Amino acid sequence: PMSPTTFAAGTLGLYEWLDGNADVRFLTVDAVNNPAVIAQNNCMVSINGAIKEGYPRGASREVYEKFQRPFDLEMLRAAEGMVRILHVHGVGLELGRVLDYPCEVISVSDRLAGNPSLAQLRKMTDKCLMGGLDETRFQERTLPSLAAEIDDAVAQAGRQKFILAPGCTIPSFTPKRSLQFLREYT
Repeated sequence: PMSPTTFAAGTLGLYEWLDGNADVRFLTVDAVNNPAVIAQNNCMVSINGAIKEGYPRGASREVYEKFQRPFDLEMLRAAEGMVRILHVHGVGLELGRVLDYPCEVISVSDRLAGNPSLAQLRKMTDKCLMGGLDETRFQERTLPSLAAEIDDAVAQAGRQKFILAPGCTIPSFTPKRSLQFLREYT
């Protein structure tokens, strides 16, 4: 079976494995993330239940309660005993829908407009928070502005029960110096 993807980041070994591999096909993000295409897969699991109606991939409370929540909870219960990181994806989030989900870590793109800040999230839950870095601008940041964002994230979330990370994936062309700085600064 062919595996579609939009981008990949990793080691030289990964790139060598990908080069000419007929089992992997690089497509545009709108093709890979097309719900009509994804729905053709009988083993696809995705939790987007926190996105409010009116936003892309959003669902009404009724649809969420009937179709999404029961399956989300079933999947998370099946993963009990592992560290479950709940990545609450997107914008227009209604986090009250998922804050009681059984997980150890909640990951949110807290820097996206309309999403709660780390400080707001900290008031909503005592679970470990993951976020603090704006994934949409990470690759273009100066090192001083990256340092300021890190300092702000730690000030909002504290040093306990906090994993500093981008809110979602960062581009494969992110400068190595930015990644090295992130490791050294923290």
